[in-house]
Amino acid sequence: MQRKRIRQGRQAVSPIIGTILMVAITVMISGVLLVLVLGMMNPDGVSPTGVLDVKKDAQVDDRFEISIKAMTFSIPAEEAFLTVNGQKPIRALNSYPVSSPYSGNGFTFNTGQTSLSQIGTGSRFYLDMSDSLRGSVITVQLMKQNGAVMASTMFFVADGNSGQTTIDLSDATWKNNTSATFPLVFVASDNERVTLPHNAIAPPTKYFNVSCKIKLNSPPSSQDNWATIINLNGDNGYRLQLSGSGNNYFEFGARNYWVRSDGNQVGTPVEVKEGVEYQIWGVFDFELRKVSIWVNASGDINTMVLAGIKDYNRNEMPIYQGDWNLGARGFNDRYFDGVVYWLNVETA
Repeated sequence: MQRKRIRQGRQAVSPIIGTILMVAITVMISGVLLVLVLGMMNPDGVSPTGVLDVKKDAQVDDRFEISIKAMTFSIPAEEAFLTVNGQKPIRALNSYPVSSPYSGNGFTFNTGQTSLSQIGTGSRFYLDMSDSLRGSVITVQLMKQNGAVMASTMFFVADGNSGQTTIDLSDATWKNNTSATFPLVFVASDNERVTLPHNAIAPPTKYFNVSCKIKLNSPPSSQDNWATIINLNGDNGYRLQLSGSGNNYFEFGARNYWVRSDGNQVGTPVEVKEGVEYQIWGVFDFELRKVSIWVNASGDINTMVLAGIKDYNRNEMPIYQGDWNLGARGFNDRYFDGVVYWLNVETA
């Protein structure tokens, strides 16, 4: 009968000791991996980067929800804050609280208690906009306490989402009553224009705001004088058009109350050039008694500048019931030669 022998010399290891060593090695490797993973999730001294989204609250006027669409990793809520136009009003909130709001410098943030311990993808902030910021470009930044910017966005108060919604063209007439869709390509020599029925845009009683993206297909000087992007009731009504000597500026306003992108009064002058894409924002606020125009020359909202602003000293504007015209002031007059990529009109 043969017996098994266990060698106890230097060439043998106790099964119990071997098991203990294997467990210890496994724990050490797991710890190293955990440190590496945690380090990748929240590296020391490194700020996460993110993308902010802004949308108008459908239930409450002048309230905006600012959400983090994406963020490379989450961080403790106490390490971050939001700024509006450089001011530091609030930490993260996951719901709109009932407590008294913090306000100042044209904005209001509610600062109630919140159980939110981390901010990251999906976190939301809420902003109440005061009248003093209507018609302005708002810059929002998500920052760490050390001053590092993690995410940034800009939006225009007129529509709350960079101005890139468009008017409804379903009832418009264009090119022998064919359907009109964006982008609209106007050929001045063909006398092209789009006509919208008067009820397609509500009559302005409190404000008239226009935002659009356009490009000229011929030099400004060769266009019709005061070539029109949108118009109601000619010079006596509401309009966005070319203006100035040689059509070298944009003009926005109503009746005799208008502003040009020449930088007069307040602003940075922006001239019109052929083949350049422009985003334009015109704001006519009857309650604030201001008319202003914002223009950028690259199609990038981050380069937009205030190109002109004036006081409007009337209490109200007349309400017109005529049809709206795009690409011309009316029949056989002031034709625009170029492209309107999108156009939004807000009235109230």
